[in-house]
Amino acid sequence: MKTSLFIIFYFALFICAKSQINYSNNTFDNASFSSAFGFNNKTGAFGGSYVYYSLASGASNRVVTGVNSSQVFGDNSTVLGYASLSAGSFTLASGNTSFSLGQWVTASTNNSVVIGTGRWASTAFANNFNNNIANSLMVSFNNTTTAPSAPSLFVGPIGTYNGYTYSKGCVGIGTTNTKGYLFAVNGNMVATRLKVATYASWPDYVFKENYPLLPLTQVEEFINKHHHLPGIDNAAFIDSNGYDIADMDAKILKQVEEIYIHLIELQKKNVLLREKITALEKY
Repeated sequence: MKTSLFIIFYFALFICAKSQINYSNNTFDNASFSSAFGFNNKTGAFGGSYVYYSLASGASNRVVTGVNSSQVFGDNSTVLGYASLSAGSFTLASGNTSFSLGQWVTASTNNSVVIGTGRWASTAFANNFNNNIANSLMVSFNNTTTAPSAPSLFVGPIGTYNGYTYSKGCVGIGTTNTKGYLFAVNGNMVATRLKVATYASWPDYVFKENYPLLPLTQVEEFINKHHHLPGIDNAAFIDSNGYDIADMDAKILKQVEEIYIHLIELQKKNVLLREKITALEKY
C-alpha cells in the first residue's frame, strides 16, 4: 500500500512539474513547469537546456531552449531571453528581461523594450524594427515598405551611451543619438510657446556708463575684414556646431542695444547740428 501511494505521489509530482496544457500540436522538449495554449506552439528543444516557468499561447509561437520565466503570445512570435515577453505577430524578444509588443518588432538586447510595427519579410524577423540599445525604450509605427531608420520615440538609458554620459537618461524624437543632451528632435518642431527659464548674463550691461562701446568705424572695419558682426559666430562655425537659442538671443539683443546707443548719440548730434544751422540762418 505504501509503495503504491509512493508511486502515485511521484507520478502526480511529475505531471505537476510538467504543468502542460496542450490544445493541439503543441510540443514540449526539455520543458518543466511550462505551459502552452492554442496551436503549434513549442517550448524548448531536444538536446537543449531545460525551459522552466514559461508560457506560449496562440499559434506557432516559440519559447526557445534555456529560457526561463518567459511568455510569448500571439502569432509566430518568439522569446530567446530570460524573463522576457513577446506579444503580437512575428515579434521577437531575444535579450534578457526584454519586451517586444506589436508586429514585426524585435527587442534584441538586455532590458530593451520595443512597441509598434516594423516591416514584413519573407524570412521571419529579417526586417523587424529592432531595439538594440540596452536599458531603453523605442516606439515606432511603420506603414511603409521601407524600414524606419529611427524610432518615433526613444527613451535612453542612464549612464554612458554612444560616447556621452547621461545622469538622467535622455529622450529622442526621430533619433537615438541625442548628442549628450537630455532631449533631441531630428526634424522640424512646432510649439505655441517656448520659454528659456534663466539666463545668467542678459546684456543689460550694455547700458552701463563705462561700457566700452565699439565705434561704428571699427565695426565697419571688422565687418569688411571678417564678414560678420563682432561677437556673432560666423556661418562656418554655425554650420558645424549649430547655436544655442538663448545664447544667440542674448547676442542679438546686445547688438540691438548697441545700435540704439549709437542711434541716440546720432540723434543728439543731429539736434545740435540743426540748432547750429538755424542759428546761422538768422544772420
